[in-house]
Amino acid sequence: MIKYRNQKIKPLAILLFSCLTFFIMAFSAYIAQRTADFAFEGLLWTLTLAGLAIPVHIFAKKREYLYIVAWAMNTVGIGMGISSYYLDSETTLVIGEMLCAVAISCAVIVLVCLLLYKFPQNKKLLIIVFSVITALLAVATIVFWIINGNVFFSFAFFCLVEAFVWLGICGLTVGVPKRHILRDISFGGFGIAITVGVIVLALITEDGAGLEFLEGAEIFGTTKKKKR
Repeated sequence: MIKYRNQKIKPLAILLFSCLTFFIMAFSAYIAQRTADFAFEGLLWTLTLAGLAIPVHIFAKKREYLYIVAWAMNTVGIGMGISSYYLDSETTLVIGEMLCAVAISCAVIVLVCLLLYKFPQNKKLLIIVFSVITALLAVATIVFWIINGNVFFSFAFFCLVEAFVWLGICGLTVGVPKRHILRDISFGGFGIAITVGVIVLALITEDGAGLEFLEGAEIFGTTKKKKR
């Protein structure tokens, strides 16, 4: 079995799996919102799939393809977790807006990965620059999310959160010979699942993360109902 430690292909592997993550997550969220029976169901699936992915990740030490299985399980779970926010806010996901939101994060990751492939010696500078760009984009999506509650901006925010994790994976594994790229990608799936799960839980919980003071101003969408 190939060990996937080839330094040259690492940025390209991250490019492939990150883009797949965004699209699988988007369709998972879209389907889950239409099939779930209650708001927290998506988050429960996120927790369940992440839990099941742990032994898969452990066994992947001997069967490397299982790293991809663990990544896929977490990716589906991430989308289901995001659906909980939209179920709770009674906001209907629009696939066109979701794919436009995905395109922004994909563009960021594709660009940084191609630059890392071409200029791996400049990894630190590239990661810093694109982290700043991603942060500014995330702030912008929050501002416009506050203003009009459009699905595009809220979903773009979730995608940019994931992009931050992928930038972290780039910094962790690119140019580091001893790190296994598929193992790091699998770890990234857990990182995204945890991060997104915490954010969604904060958004839909009455006293989560000090967000309750925003509800009266209909911050998180025009269709969001004030909590009682």
